[in-house]
Amino acid sequence: MKRLVDMAPGNRYGILVESTLTRVRQEKIRIGRHEYDVMQFVEYCVAPQLSWEYANTYWVDAQGMMWRSIQHVVPGMEPVEIEVTKPFRA
Repeated sequence: MKRLVDMAPGNRYGILVESTLTRVRQEKIRIGRHEYDVMQFVEYCVAPQLSWEYANTYWVDAQGMMWRSIQHVVPGMEPVEIEVTKPFRA
């Protein structure tokens, strides 16, 4: 997959990122008092213009709800870790 991203700081626009998504394993995760059956995916990414390679990790259930992720935003910054404790309900 290819996409263009914008990054700050540095006002970098239209940075090409090429990625592949790989299914890693099925597992159970605990968030608060709840346990979820999820599939772990790793997205391997390369931004050639920045000589930057990184991997994002996602934990997704069978309905497509992403309960947890670890995502890299810009080079040199620690990744952002997200856990959903209560999903949106319409």
